[in-house]
Amino acid sequence: MPEGYRGVKNLLIKLTDEDQSAIDELNDTLTTAKNTLNDVNGQLEDLRAEDTSAYDAETLASYNEQIAALEEQATAAQATIDETTAAVEEKTETAFAAILPKAQEVLDTEFPDIASGIELHIPDESSRRVGQSVAAASLPEIRKA
Repeated sequence: MPEGYRGVKNLLIKLTDEDQSAIDELNDTLTTAKNTLNDVNGQLEDLRAEDTSAYDAETLASYNEQIAALEEQATAAQATIDETTAAVEEKTETAFAAILPKAQEVLDTEFPDIASGIELHIPDESSRRVGQSVAAASLPEIRKA
């Protein structure tokens, strides 16, 4: 290894702005759907906690309609969550695959002596989370004067 260099395990290459923007938009959609599902489930929980034994037929029918409408909203929100989660995973994998050639180019250019012995790959979700945790834990402490 050249003087002044140290071994690294990860080579960090930024996603394209277009890919990052698409992932961010999908994550925003996912967050909105999760918030909607949480709100709807809270409303359902509140409604189901009501004592309906004193309701007349018309009030009970209205109550049941509210429950059915909220259950339909919950089903739609869950479907959005499932679809968007799959879309985020697919877009993330595509975005990572797109940067592999750039990572190989940087490796070949900057570290030609060791490039042939290194195999680049896309980390799985679990590895990415661990990497993010390690990066966060390695941040310097900011001290206020």
